Amino acid sequence: MTKKRKYINGKDLRKAIELVYSDADQLIQNLAPEGWTNSPYHFPFAVIDDEREVLYHSYAIVAANYESRFGLLAPSYLCKGYKKVEKHTAANGQYTAEASEFTYLVDYALKQLLKKGCFIKANDPDYDYHIAKKLLHEYQEVLAMELDLANAVINGMLKLSTARKQIIKHIDLSALYAIVLAAFEMMGYDWRYGHKKLESLWASSQIAGWVNNHKGRYSQESYLAQMEESLAEVVAQEPPNTVRGYIKNYKRFPKGYPPTIDYIREISLDMGY
Repeated sequence: MTKKRKYINGKDLRKAIELVYSDADQLIQNLAPEGWTNSPYHFPFAVIDDEREVLYHSYAIVAANYESRFGLLAPSYLCKGYKKVEKHTAANGQYTAEASEFTYLVDYALKQLLKKGCFIKANDPDYDYHIAKKLLHEYQEVLAMELDLANAVINGMLKLSTARKQIIKHIDLSALYAIVLAAFEMMGYDWRYGHKKLESLWASSQIAGWVNNHKGRYSQESYLAQMEESLAEVVAQEPPNTVRGYIKNYKRFPKGYPPTIDYIREISLDMGY
């Protein structure tokens, strides 16, 4: 039976986010007992003077190269560029770091849970549950204001440079994932692990089989070999943050982890492959 796709209804989504935010101060303390500004959670948002100078210099280099070939460049290029650097690297004194950065990381965690898997319900096994991004942003903004999260800013106002966004992927956020998953568990949702590359390789192998492509890089055999290689790499690695967060909350592995060829085949068949 093909698995169907549903969006988590607004009432459940609002309640789950409210469960996370309603005790934000205590959660922040639990996450960073050494103090938020001394924790790795704050690091991506902290001012790093050397980074700012490098980004300033990159705009100057581009401007100088343009002018050497085509003549004077409008001053607004550097002016707007420097303002963008300030947004990406300078702390905004008008918000409380803990609350705003916490809401940013909660938003990031939710999006990663949807990217690396999906929510499911034991009493509704025919459906995978997803979250509409626009609705997620609206509820986070409204609840932050309603719960008065210490002048928290809207997530979209916190701008991070590419390097800062990348470093978030390398910070251990498993405790934060556990908090988010616990809130959705209280609303009756579970979570399953997914791996888009493995699922894509399986789908490609099936398509290659349908068109009788059995030779070369795009053959069914080639895709299946790539899948087995990727699967071995995933199994050999430490569990990702999302899975470690799940284990912290549920005391077991999520459905689909560690991935197997049989499981990838099962969920891919559910998606119509």
